[in-house]
Amino acid sequence: MFSLLIAPDFPPEFFANWHMFNTQLQRALDTTIHLQTPAGYREQQELLDSETVALVYANPFDAGSLMRDKGYIPLAKPDLPSDQVLVVANAQSAFAALGDLPADSRVLITANRDMESIGLGVLQGTAITADSVQWLHARTFTELARRLMANEAEIGLFLASSFRSLNASTQGSLKILFETQFDDFGHVMLLHPDFADQADKLRAALVGMVQSPVNKMTLEDLGIAKGFVAVAGGEAGKVEAEIDAVKAEADKVETDTEAVVEQETVAEAAVAEAAAEPAESVENTAAAPTAEAAEPEQQPENE
Repeated sequence: MFSLLIAPDFPPEFFANWHMFNTQLQRALDTTIHLQTPAGYREQQELLDSETVALVYANPFDAGSLMRDKGYIPLAKPDLPSDQVLVVANAQSAFAALGDLPADSRVLITANRDMESIGLGVLQGTAITADSVQWLHARTFTELARRLMANEAEIGLFLASSFRSLNASTQGSLKILFETQFDDFGHVMLLHPDFADQADKLRAALVGMVQSPVNKMTLEDLGIAKGFVAVAGGEAGKVEAEIDAVKAEADKVETDTEAVVEQETVAEAAVAEAAAEPAESVENTAAAPTAEAAEPEQQPENE
């Protein structure tokens, strides 16, 4: 028996579709699959940390760390254009671009493994730094949107696919300040290394689902009309490479900031030292005339 965990990125109306997807995948594999649909990202992390989850339909904020830290194997990904990260603000806010954001901005994010690192990478070049930012965590993107509409934060970070699955009213209450241009960034179906011997069978089942008219309808309802494409070999590291590149940029920004602070500290010390030297010279100069002035008073005694 397998377990299949679906990242909590989808809107509530997709819940029944994922159950149908699970039923159809069970038939294709002729095995039992226990579907897990955590209500939020913290619950997802608890499940992943407490038990062996065979299959994980992971979003790109988690996929890299699951492959890197837990050895998960990529099987297939949706045949869709690359997903993106959006920086979103309340539609009524005064912010029109990233440069308008204050250094101590409150930033709403979901509790994914790499979310803060990716967020800093996306926000590089702004006044926001690792030391100044105020992270606020939401269970889901739906909650994130609701709290942003209530002005609980200056901005929020969304997956573009999740943002655009929100209803029109919610999207209309928010505005996009920035959108990334990633080449290969999106959800991916991962397999726990304990089940590595089943990888080829599972990959084939996922890729082949679109061939059945009934299964294709379910995939269309999930927004994956073209189904899945295999991920293997050299393609396996693309998602992780995108995430690592963004994280590296964030680390570089943080390092550069620390270097600037250190340079400023050294410069301030030099200025303070330079300012102290003239003061000592003035003090010495002032003392000298006093000594000279005392000498004429002694001359009458010699006469």
